[in-house]
Amino acid sequence: MPLPMPKGTRSNLIEQLTKSIYESSIFPSGRVNPYSMKMTETQAKIATGCDLDKAASAILGEQHITTFVRSEMQSIQLDRSRLSANSSRFRDFYSEDEAKFLATGLIRSFESLPWKYHFLMALPGLSDRIHPMDRGLITISRTTQLVTGSHLNAKENSAECKGTPNRDRQKQSRWHSNSIYARISIDGYVSSDQKSESVLQAHDRLFSLIGLLVAFKVLEADYLWANGDEGRNPISVILESDQNEQQLESIHLDSTYQTLVNDLGYTSSFLSLTETPNAPGEAVERLIEAIQPCTSERISSAAKWFLDSYAGNNSQVKFVQLMIAFEILLGDRDMSKETGIATLMANRCAYMIGRSSKHRENLIAAFKHGYEIRNRIVHAGTSRLTHKEHTNFQFMQELCARVIQHEAVALFDPA
Repeated sequence: MPLPMPKGTRSNLIEQLTKSIYESSIFPSGRVNPYSMKMTETQAKIATGCDLDKAASAILGEQHITTFVRSEMQSIQLDRSRLSANSSRFRDFYSEDEAKFLATGLIRSFESLPWKYHFLMALPGLSDRIHPMDRGLITISRTTQLVTGSHLNAKENSAECKGTPNRDRQKQSRWHSNSIYARISIDGYVSSDQKSESVLQAHDRLFSLIGLLVAFKVLEADYLWANGDEGRNPISVILESDQNEQQLESIHLDSTYQTLVNDLGYTSSFLSLTETPNAPGEAVERLIEAIQPCTSERISSAAKWFLDSYAGNNSQVKFVQLMIAFEILLGDRDMSKETGIATLMANRCAYMIGRSSKHRENLIAAFKHGYEIRNRIVHAGTSRLTHKEHTNFQFMQELCARVIQHEAVALFDPA
């Protein structure tokens, strides 16, 4: 549904944006310098807390119309033949009516938000080994799918290469045919700086999904990606419109996440499912079981923090990130006031997955020790972990994976 734009607000926005464009500066390339535009008064034309403000904030973030206008303005090419080296001001070469024309177009585009995007990240290559995937994709929810590279290439060739010789179609393929792609669909907006709310949501959802795959022992961070594409695994962004799908600039991961995803591979237990001749659908069922919980905000958030505990080289930071995942899964602010957060979570964890009284006692002791380590890091600034603390950290990672599994099963199989 387009943004709820009252006529009076629309008129005021066009008027104020016209002034901003008219007083802006331009680059020699014939594009307006978006950061020369004074956007404060334009932003103020949208009343804080109104329906338009709420809707735009959910798509773009706090500085919504500022983010949109400055981003879209970078793609507008002006008539360079009218420029000279004597001035860099818009008003010296173009009329106020031309500024209003640009402003009207920008507001019309702003009104049409949200736009539909697909964010894709390759998982290690495997699609040729789990052929039961129905038509090359698994749909988990309205916004989450797993798609094979072969399916993406076939769809692209069908849409873009009709009537083109087969030898030319092959050149069009840009997806790894043997890879599976996690695809997140979001109605929102991708800004040129890739920092709009929709981009942040897509990033979190993709890494939550990968965190779930690690927790369910589908993926592990022990060897390089099977597709051999080390160091070149960005998030691909596709803008969908009524006419076609447009590939936008990819989102490149920071070095911490890039190193992590380069090391992801399938666990031997999962690979064994793909080789079972009598049950070819087991691998697909396992994938569905693992990523279904991404539809739960609580489990999805915990899975993201859980994955963070594998990223980077700072053991202290990773330990704290792991404990945040536990607090999301097991914490309760009101109850913890009486019993203490560590005791509450330790007991919940123990009675959730403990097999016997003795096992529960051991889990409680290990959990409390882990929370003590967390407190020393946060409150005393512990600079490094001892070997024993590293061992506890690894145990806690395994424990967190089991809690995520338990909560996911309870969510989708209440019986």
